[in-house]
Amino acid sequence: MNRLIQRLIRFLGISQETEAFKWSQSKAYAQRIEWIKNTWILSGIIMLIIAHPAFILLFSSFLVFLSFAFLEP
Repeated sequence: MNRLIQRLIRFLGISQETEAFKWSQSKAYAQRIEWIKNTWILSGIIMLIIAHPAFILLFSSFLVFLSFAFLEP
């Protein structure tokens, strides 16, 4: 999978020297991705337990906001 992503980056001509790209390759970024993944798994279980459409919509929207905010350097 990693090899495919690297080939795609080279094919699209994405610069690997930018601060944003270097941040996405750091250990801190990988740890944040793990936190977000685990948060989404736990939240998905909570949403399945509560099973109320309005709650699911609002809660998942809030989680999307938190995910983007948490990934900022």
